[in-house]
Amino acid sequence: MKAGFRLEDMPETLQDAIIVAKQLDLSYIWIDALCIIQGDVEDWIKESVTRACIMGLE
Repeated sequence: MKAGFRLEDMPETLQDAIIVAKQLDLSYIWIDALCIIQGDVEDWIKESVTRACIMGLE
């Protein structure tokens, strides 16, 4: 997925979220299903801590 993927290949809910983010002129959108290995507790912990630091929530 790092190489990219087509918007049309994603579930409609995620497509809608990305379209709205673009309409709001947001540069980034966090989608757990794409950013965290689903069902992997260690990856969730690692990535959630990383996102909290980036967002200033630490």
